[in-house]
Order: sequence, then structure tokens, then C-alpha cells
Amino acid sequence: MKKSSRPAPAPASSPTSLPDRCRATALIGCALLALAAFASGCSTDLTVFRDTRSDLVRNRTIAMIDSTPQPPLTQAQFRAILDRVEAGLRTLPHVGRLITRQEMAALAERDYRVRSDHELYSDTLSVVAVSDRELAMKVGQAAGADLLFNAQAFFSPCPYCLDGDAAYLVGQFIEAATGKLLLRVNLRAHPLPSEQALAEAFSEMEEELIEQVRLVLMPRSHQERFRNLALRHAS
Repeated sequence: MKKSSRPAPAPASSPTSLPDRCRATALIGCALLALAAFASGCSTDLTVFRDTRSDLVRNRTIAMIDSTPQPPLTQAQFRAILDRVEAGLRTLPHVGRLITRQEMAALAERDYRVRSDHELYSDTLSVVAVSDRELAMKVGQAAGADLLFNAQAFFSPCPYCLDGDAAYLVGQFIEAATGKLLLRVNLRAHPLPSEQALAEAFSEMEEELIEQVRLVLMPRSHQERFRNLALRHAS
């Protein structure tokens, strides 16, 4: 099998049993998050870096960090994916104030230092998947944000892979004050070799990403109720 040049998904624990169409894995306590993947046709890798994720993420001010387009996706395709993810986040009940990419761009236009920090931080997250603490603090302070959210989409052709070409969508929450990752959701799909199939794969992953974030933002009492209902339904 020819190895992809793309970075591998974040490390995860042993797989959680799910229907054949989708598998979820997690580093810390992600059984609840995996329940939302039942109806999905993608493979979902979930990594939670802190067990108190709900308390850290719920009802906080979040700044959307732009991403660097990755070929072979066109800039138009890439921007459309991020626009839909951003719009989906705005519909979630426990998201605090969401500072959009457009607002961040306007802020960067007014201050060249903010623009430089934002562009460097965006490139660092997009290309090497590293959150720089100093840059995160600067961007967060400039935006007045508690958290930073970054989404990245890319497509990796692999004619020798058994599963075929792979499309990826990654979403992550970062604590602005420390630059630490709180949550990362890695989504992977293997669409048929057509532009329509690729668009459908990304559309499905966008919905899955928003659903996983919705579950994380639930109050704990709601999470327990959702988990019990899902387990009862599965049995």
C-alpha cells in the first residue's frame, strides 16, 4: 500500500464497536461521542484531551481560525466547506459568542500585527497541525476569545490503497490562554472517484462534525440521558 503524505489522525484508544458503516475511536471517555456516528457512512476518529471538555467549551466565546487550502481541493471548494462548518456551529444551542472568519479578517485588516499572528497561526495549524502557545494567546487576546476553533479539509488520492482515495475533515478546539488542544475530531471517508461523490462525502462529514461538537457541548445531565437512550435503542 502506498503511504499517504498526509499526517495520520491523532492517536486513539482501542476501537469502540459500532455498526459496520462507521467506527469511532477515542483517547479519553468518548463512548458518548461515538453514539452519534451510528448513522454515518464515514469513519470517525475522536480525540478528547481533557475529561472536563464540556465545562471548558460550553458557552464560551469562540474565534474561528481560518485555514490554508490544501490541493487538490480548489479554494472555492475549501471555502464552501468552512462556510458550512461555521454556519453549523452557529446553530448549536450551547455555543457562546462565535467570532466568524469574516470578523477575524476585518480585525486583521485594522492591525497588521494581528494579521501576521493570525496568518502564521493558521498556517501552523493547517500544514503541520501544531498549536503554538504564544500565537494562540496573541490571537485569542486580540479577538477577545476564550477558545479558538479550526477546521481543515483535504483530499488524499491513493490509487494503491485498498480503501481507495481518502477525504478528511478535521475540527479542533484550542484553549486560547494556553494553546492546548481540548478536542479534536478526525473524520475520514472514501468517496468514489467523482466530483459529486467527493462533495457528498464532505457534506456528510460536515454534518457529523457538527453533531460531535453538539454532543460535547451538552450539559452532563443531558449527556447521560442521551447515552442511556442510545444504549437502550441499540439493545
